[in-house]
Amino acid sequence: MEDAFKTFDKNFRGEVNEDELYSFLVDVIKVKESDINKTKLNRLFKLMDMFKKGRITFEDFRRFLCEDFARGENNCIMGH
Repeated sequence: MEDAFKTFDKNFRGEVNEDELYSFLVDVIKVKESDINKTKLNRLFKLMDMFKKGRITFEDFRRFLCEDFARGENNCIMGH
């Protein structure tokens, strides 16, 4: 999971901003730029930015991937 986060964090600061999230979606995931509008990008960013810090940390990223939002459960073992 840490290696996946590093594909977001291009400058190795340990956090990702909204521009880096956009680049990840377009360059790595290959989402068409025309399918990403500012509102959707901002909504995804806010979902991932758990504590509303204006940046996504590795812990935010891990929680986002592991969380079952419908059930309110976390499906990852802590520390992995």
